Amino acid sequence: MKLHYVFGMAKDFGGKPWSWIHYMSIRTAAAVHPGAEIVMWLQHEPAGQWWDAARPYLTVRKITAPDSIFGRPLVHPAHRADVVRLQALISEGGVYMDADVWCLRPFDELKDVPWWMARQGKSYGLCNATMGGRPGAPFATRWLERYDTFRSKGRDRFWDEHSVRLPLQLALSHGEDITILPANRCFEPSWTRILEIFKPRRRRQYLDESLSVHLWESKSWEYLKRLGPGVIDPTSEIGGYLQELELL
Repeated sequence: MKLHYVFGMAKDFGGKPWSWIHYMSIRTAAAVHPGAEIVMWLQHEPAGQWWDAARPYLTVRKITAPDSIFGRPLVHPAHRADVVRLQALISEGGVYMDADVWCLRPFDELKDVPWWMARQGKSYGLCNATMGGRPGAPFATRWLERYDTFRSKGRDRFWDEHSVRLPLQLALSHGEDITILPANRCFEPSWTRILEIFKPRRRRQYLDESLSVHLWESKSWEYLKRLGPGVIDPTSEIGGYLQELELL
């Protein structure tokens, strides 16, 4: 299995430089998928202790981030990353994850699925922070072609139109080309409750069915940036999983 990441589409890394939580994304991916090739697509390479620690696990692909698609400008680095991840999966297949996703269980059950995504919420959309499929998947190819209507200029009302809402629309008319997972396989808890997995608790509540957990750094960065070795409570829900992976 090949695992893909995209990072460094802007020099300032969107104000979220490579940190311990990103390193742990790579470490959990490697622990859960031993022997998998982990490909990092980037334009601007990070630096520092946690990048140095992650680098040996990675195949780094240096690229020039696209600044437009079908003549439509890609103003925000996140939108450039959206296009790069789709192009990578169409070209090579495998699984894509954002660098704030931690793996909990292998994606092996999905290795023969032409294309898969998980819901964001019950009906809002399908989130592109974790997804995968075969090279040349018809769903992904059709999705990329629809970027000829891309219109977001950044954090506006069209921000997630092509990354979350459009794939659900396509699934409604081309359901034979995609397997849709419930939100609890990849995207629960949502950003409103994500910090709950770091709190001490007597039993597991959120992650029993999860293949991975998205930490929603766009909403929780002020908390996440302070995490590091020895900080996560081993009695928390996420702490228990990291202990099982021998990473805590």
